[in-house]
Amino acid sequence: MSVGVDVCNYTEESYANKDPKVRLSVRAVIEPQTEISIRIIDTPEWQANPSFPGSTSLSESQNSQLSFSTQMPGEYHFYKALKVVVKSNDVAQTVRVNISPMESEDDKIPAERIFVKANDGDYQSAEEDIILSNSTPPKAMEKFILKFKVKTLISDMAGNYSGKMEFITIPAL
Repeated sequence: MSVGVDVCNYTEESYANKDPKVRLSVRAVIEPQTEISIRIIDTPEWQANPSFPGSTSLSESQNSQLSFSTQMPGEYHFYKALKVVVKSNDVAQTVRVNISPMESEDDKIPAERIFVKANDGDYQSAEEDIILSNSTPPKAMEKFILKFKVKTLISDMAGNYSGKMEFITIPAL
């Protein structure tokens, strides 16, 4: 916050005419603030068939992870989805998600074979940042359900793969 004061002397005439020469101007700048909350949720497919797609049970550690299992090459859906809530006082912003390749000790699944679907949209390759919102029309709070799938090839090595997601907010100028 900045405060500026212009001080001028009163003259008898200006004082009599009540024409003040002292002014106070205040300018406040409120920085954009964004809060993103993320929670893993069950997908309708998972709720209808908890063994979908091929696992008979989830361990306790898997409840805090997005995971899938595969035995043959193909497209596989992750067991669960992400519920993402974005709250902001800068209602005209862009929200993006960046997804890294999934890596194991011996191999890597590139981001172009990882796909994300936001709400009821189409699956998009994670090769580039995925734009979740451009806030048109502007909203102070937005909710997204993100579903994931991955395409595996016969050349992918067996193992446990992991990757990361980064949510990026770009304030309006």
